[in-house]
Amino acid sequence: MINNLNYFPYKYLTAIFFLFSVSSALGQSEKNYLPTSYWGWADISYKLPSESYFFGQLNTRASSFPNNISTALPLDRMHFMVGYNHKANQVWNLGASERLVIENNWLLWYTMAYFRHEGKLGSIDLNKQFGYEWISHQKSSSSNGTRNDYGRFSGLVSIGKDFNIKGEIFRPEFSYQFFIYHKNETAQDRRIDLTRMRIDFLWKATEQLYIGLFAMRDTQYNFVLGSTKPVYDEDGNIVTDDNGNPQLQEIPSRNINSITPVIGFNLRWELLHTKG
Repeated sequence: MINNLNYFPYKYLTAIFFLFSVSSALGQSEKNYLPTSYWGWADISYKLPSESYFFGQLNTRASSFPNNISTALPLDRMHFMVGYNHKANQVWNLGASERLVIENNWLLWYTMAYFRHEGKLGSIDLNKQFGYEWISHQKSSSSNGTRNDYGRFSGLVSIGKDFNIKGEIFRPEFSYQFFIYHKNETAQDRRIDLTRMRIDFLWKATEQLYIGLFAMRDTQYNFVLGSTKPVYDEDGNIVTDDNGNPQLQEIPSRNINSITPVIGFNLRWELLHTKG
């Protein structure tokens, strides 16, 4: 049955998926631009003779927010992930992973299962991935605050191609990913909760190693209920009416898209199984 699925028109499905996610994210929204975040990204894989592989990932994140993991480590977040990708045939993959995320006062566990289709669009690599992950929260200190466990669905489309320029191999890539939260009591009514649009530029240093840089637009989609706030004059004083009561301004309910620019370094290292 899996072999018969190879003939499904995935190019059209990819276009529908992309247009749906973009149209869901767009609309009349207030944009909130956050400071640039700086990421380090390292992937390592151990490929088996069957083309299946074990993989690991390290991801670090730093920004100007005063919310570091520790005073000695100027990072907002650190991710460690391990997983296994099963190559079902030439185009279909099934996989699972476990990821530990370290934040200030918190440990987060991401348990994920996914399937991926690897195809071609002419000479361009075209990959599609859909998955589900459950996110569990664990306090790492006695600080105040609580967090609810929740799940999220995700979809990813990526394209890429190797170019030979004067004997050196360079690989540009473009990817678009969306997330839909599930059983999240704090999430508001937005069809898409998070999107990541990313561009990579990689250099093939060896047969097993790619090194490069990437830029990404990370967007959180929130819904904020309406409220009221005092009206201030040019000097910062609260404006009052004739009875001395503060004048209030109605703030309507609205969609807010919080956009974080991301600049990062990327490393991909593939280890091959060798017969003893």
